[in-house]
Amino acid sequence: MHSAALVWPEKFRLGITLLTAFRSWVSLNLLLFGDILSIGNSDVWQNVAIAVLMLAGVGLYYKELLFFTFAPPQG
Repeated sequence: MHSAALVWPEKFRLGITLLTAFRSWVSLNLLLFGDILSIGNSDVWQNVAIAVLMLAGVGLYYKELLFFTFAPPQG
């Protein structure tokens, strides 16, 4: 069985649970998507630092990642 078939019903369960718990579409919308006006400079710099670290990791292991992407049985 494909893993998406197992995860898909759980997403519906989570959605129904959140809707019944919050009882308000506005608070549920803020919980799921956040509020762009509440992002500060420190949040932006933290995301930039994480992005740089992730790109450095991908750059460091690029050949291995490329190999395992196109030759999964050897992984």
